[in-house]
Amino acid sequence: MDAKVVAITGGGQGIGRGIAYAFAAAGYAVSIADPAADAGNECVEHIRGLGGRALYERADTSRVEDVNRWIARTVAELGCPDVLVNNAGINANKPFLELAIEDFDHVQAVNVRGAVLCAQAVGRELVKKKRGGAIINIASTRAFMSEANTEAYTASKGAIIALT
Repeated sequence: MDAKVVAITGGGQGIGRGIAYAFAAAGYAVSIADPAADAGNECVEHIRGLGGRALYERADTSRVEDVNRWIARTVAELGCPDVLVNNAGINANKPFLELAIEDFDHVQAVNVRGAVLCAQAVGRELVKKKRGGAIINIASTRAFMSEANTEAYTASKGAIIALT
C-alpha cells in the first residue's frame, strides 16, 4: 500500500504550517507549495527532524506552470496525493474605493484560481491512479460578511464556498 500523502498550499506558515504538522503527526508524507522559501524550508526541515517525509516547492499557485511542476514533483518523490488542502490565501488590505482592479484580480488569482488549478492537477493524478481522495478548501467567515479593507478577500472566500 502506498504511503499517505498530503499536498498543502500555503503550507509554510500560519494555518498551513499547523495543518502540515498535524498531517505529519498522523503519518502522512507532506508536500508544501508556498512562495516564501524560508518558511517552506523551515516547515519541511521540522517535519524531517521528527522523522517524517516532506518536500517544499516554491510556487505561486495562481500559475499553472508552478502548480503542475509542484504536483509532478510530489508524485515523483512522495507519491500521488491522497489529500489536497487548498489553504493559500492573501488579502489586498486596502480601502474599497482605493482598491486597484489589479489588486482585486491578484487576490482572486491566488485564492480562487489557485484552488481550481491545484484541484485539477491533483484530480488528474487521482483519476490516472484510479484512486479516491479528498480536497479540503479553506474558506473563512469573511465569505459571509465583510469588514473594512477585506472586500477582495471576502469575494474570494465566497467563491471558494461556491466552488466547494
